Amino acid sequence: MKVLIIGPLKEPITGVSVSNDLIQKKLNTDFINTSLPFFEENVGRFSLNKIFLNISFYLRSHKILRTDILYVTPGQSFFGVVKYLPYILLGKILKKQIVLHLHGNALLKTYSLLRGFKKNIFEYTLKKCSKGIVLSKSLKKNLIPFLLPENIFSISNFVESKFVLSHEELEDKPKNELNILYLSNLMTEKGIFVFLKAISNLRSKGVDYKCKLGGDIDDSIRDKVLKEIEKDESMEYMGVVRNKEKRALLKWGKVFVFPSIQTEGLPISILEAMGAGNHVISTRQDALLDLFSEHQISYVNKQSPEEISNLIISNSFDDCRVFENHSLISEKFTETEFVNQILNVFKKN
Repeated sequence: MKVLIIGPLKEPITGVSVSNDLIQKKLNTDFINTSLPFFEENVGRFSLNKIFLNISFYLRSHKILRTDILYVTPGQSFFGVVKYLPYILLGKILKKQIVLHLHGNALLKTYSLLRGFKKNIFEYTLKKCSKGIVLSKSLKKNLIPFLLPENIFSISNFVESKFVLSHEELEDKPKNELNILYLSNLMTEKGIFVFLKAISNLRSKGVDYKCKLGGDIDDSIRDKVLKEIEKDESMEYMGVVRNKEKRALLKWGKVFVFPSIQTEGLPISILEAMGAGNHVISTRQDALLDLFSEHQISYVNKQSPEEISNLIISNSFDDCRVFENHSLISEKFTETEFVNQILNVFKKN
């Protein structure tokens, strides 16, 4: 069984690229890397530069001839989906199995807002796929208009083993230090300005804390974000963190905040934070609500910096849940479990 991954790999680092990198490594697959060599805030924005880059990617379509399965990980915007149509059409003509893996929860909304030709070509692209994978049961709704229900599978994300702390490391984490962590791309839609406002609230109330932020920043908001961070001596921007540096940051943290104001899938960063013994504060997302109770994650409303800062000030986190969440991640959200489930989908008739 030969598999060809068609989607973003390596950098810029996203949940999709991390997932694709793991599958490529574990299954030793060939791939067509559709990553763009730059990071930007509006990932679904159309540009001529993107058109020319994607045309260059199409030149690698000959790889489809030598594979059995096309594993496609598209975006959720109109362009993010239809740019995969040439690969999917060629795969269909050559009678390949085409497995689409959706890493998000906004596809149905995109589809509902389209009209005329754009809606038809969007639907046509997705209906040519053989099977679909989503991140949790509630997210199956995104593929129901395009695939038969029995061909839609739910597979949760995973945590790379190198980021999961040992029980000894968990015990050694400082208990009395308020270390606040933001570890995601610093984007408006990811709630970076909501987070900065919440930290500002803590500062104005005299709370003793330290805060570190890791992730890429789009050039269009870089100056504004860095200016806010520089106002606070207790805040530090770490840049894009990887491997040992990222592990150390996760180990350092006590409270992990994910204030995204957009519709998300199942953020790998939240799973990583739980595996490293952090209390998690997050906006409500369908996949998270499918998998984790309010005892496991402290949920807040979107655009609610006051809720975030009040939760941190109240310090009402149950330390027992740190160990319970760590055990859950260690047992059920592993790389091996993820890859095995992907393989099971490939093998299903």
